[in-house]
Amino acid sequence: MSQRPLLIFLGITAATVLTVQGSWRGHNKESNPAVYHSDDNYEWTTWFNVDHPGGRGDYEQLNAIRFYYRTRVCETPRAVEARTTEWVPARETGEMVHADPTVGFWCLNEEQSPGRNCSNYAVRFLCLKEMGMNIQGTWGLWSNWSPCPALCGQVGVQLRYRSCQPQSLTCNGPKIEGKPCNGPECMKTDCYLHCVMGRVNADCDACMCEEHILLGSVRSAGGLTAKGTAILHSGKLLTLTDHNGHFRIPGICPDGNTTLTFRLLGHATRDVIVPVTSERTSVLSVQLKRAEKLHVLSNPESKARREGQSAAFCCKVAGTPRPDKYQW
Repeated sequence: MSQRPLLIFLGITAATVLTVQGSWRGHNKESNPAVYHSDDNYEWTTWFNVDHPGGRGDYEQLNAIRFYYRTRVCETPRAVEARTTEWVPARETGEMVHADPTVGFWCLNEEQSPGRNCSNYAVRFLCLKEMGMNIQGTWGLWSNWSPCPALCGQVGVQLRYRSCQPQSLTCNGPKIEGKPCNGPECMKTDCYLHCVMGRVNADCDACMCEEHILLGSVRSAGGLTAKGTAILHSGKLLTLTDHNGHFRIPGICPDGNTTLTFRLLGHATRDVIVPVTSERTSVLSVQLKRAEKLHVLSNPESKARREGQSAAFCCKVAGTPRPDKYQW
């Protein structure tokens, strides 16, 4: 079955390598940018930034954008454009990224050059303007799923396509569908971590559930959105909340044993357990409390002991968060 080429507004140049998944990598060669024209029936949405490049990368995926912004993106976008939050076009960052109008945009840290992580990206979509009369076409059959591109211990995305008939009309629904897939099993190591749900990650310090996505929001002590809240798991930074206090974390296991730590300047650190669920997406709302100033309730008292004897010194301090060190 023939497929129409994807229209991806990333400022792709003649020196850009483009795959069927919409992935590209810019090369340091001079070339003229390709120019794409769209008719007057299409318009760009506003810019969206629902994820930050902590954890495994930056994920600006369409399903999460619709979760936060509801109907501000059309059912079938025609193209997607990406820029960093510093307004640098994606083609000029030199980073390996992936884009698809009906899936979104994503960048994986593990695919970048050594010592480099993904930038923080914002995206927008090209949508058909609302018209008084909209004649719909008919979808053809889905293609077979593409091979899984993931390596050992990694997670990839398989894609399948369908065409709208006739090609001059539009159809409701996605032209491309994606589903996560696992790479081949890695060689066994001396890892004794047991997972009730999912599988052990490559570092053998956490369990991973590739098909689960945790969405949520964080509010400060005054009830305002908590922008820039750090979210950690086992001491590792996963992501930061965006300007609306929202966050998105893929791969977290909803097994009732996974604890996330939320830290925001001027507020008490809070640990929250991800609740148990069998759904592929779960939502978490977190309310932080303001930090209370520490004050000493009792100091250690001086004691005299003979050589070889033991001595115990006691102290008591109140405040939030509770201190884990005491200097006397």
